[in-house]
Amino acid sequence: QIAVPDEFFVGPFSVDSPGPGGVTSGVVLTRGGPMIIVGQPILTSKAEGPARGTLYFGRHVNDSLTARLAQATLSDLTLFRIDNSPLDFPTSLLSSREDTTALVKILDERHIAVYSKIDDIFGKPVLGLRISIPRETFTLGQEAVTSLVLVVLAVGFLIGGLFLWLLHNQILARVAVL
Repeated sequence: QIAVPDEFFVGPFSVDSPGPGGVTSGVVLTRGGPMIIVGQPILTSKAEGPARGTLYFGRHVNDSLTARLAQATLSDLTLFRIDNSPLDFPTSLLSSREDTTALVKILDERHIAVYSKIDDIFGKPVLGLRISIPRETFTLGQEAVTSLVLVVLAVGFLIGGLFLWLLHNQILARVAVL
């Protein structure tokens, strides 16, 4: 348990401005770091009446949470604050006026990286996400093409050898006898 941050008493957190369906959720940057939150007004059992307050649950975005997400997705996942982003994070993702949600970058022949920004509940980018995944489809495609080329070459040599054998036995052998 932690004390409720001051950010929770204004804007989308106030009881007067609930989100869609009365639920407020998203990421907020607190003094303790980024936090994933969800809040719902406290209503009667029939979900009616004026709100008697708002119940919030939150979890800090830390290395433990990032490791659990990486394990669950079976990928190399990194969450970081935008103001402390790594050098390879594409700044074009931040300056984009359009709703660009992700950017894919080829790292090498075996891996690609997917970058995304996560906006807070106020609409400002606060978190960056980087997922590095193997290019399995690309690798399988390369292996299939290599196999196809080898099969075509083997069949070509086999047909060429058969053609030379037939040429020798059927035509050249008869000409040599004359």
